[in-house]
Amino acid sequence: FSPDGKQIAFSGGRYANNDIYVMPTEGGTPRRLTFHSAGDNISSWTRSGEILFSTNREFRLIERPQEVYTVSPTGGTERRVLDAVGFDPVYSPDGRFLAFVRGDINPVFREDYRGPSNRELWIYDTRTKKFSKLPGFETNDILPQWADARTLYFLSSNDGAYNLYRMKLDDSG
Repeated sequence: FSPDGKQIAFSGGRYANNDIYVMPTEGGTPRRLTFHSAGDNISSWTRSGEILFSTNREFRLIERPQEVYTVSPTGGTERRVLDAVGFDPVYSPDGRFLAFVRGDINPVFREDYRGPSNRELWIYDTRTKKFSKLPGFETNDILPQWADARTLYFLSSNDGAYNLYRMKLDDSG
């Protein structure tokens, strides 16, 4: 749901690959916002009302992991948000931090995997322009969501099955 609660954004594969769509919460015809041949997977909204999504575009031939993009709900050209690969991005409620996931092609259904391809949580500090790897577990840490400006929830398979964890952050991330 958009920050004002008036729109719903979603990913849909109506034209073979996932694209980003938006529609009014009271119903109506969805409007397609992205048209790239790469799959676009919605993650969240920004405080300013743009849609964050993960995709493979610029680094596809170099890196396998996805990149973080944004698009206006009114349409227009998408733009890359980070100069790093990552996916499942979500801004903290105050807009200071962008939490996202980094990791290689390790599928999340390999819950007990421990190795160099596991998925890890990172944050980007919009104030200092620095990236930081968050202290997580040796297994997959995925799907970050903010509870408040300094509390991050995520799933981890540290116990052999995915469970919900909470991490408190200070002002430096």
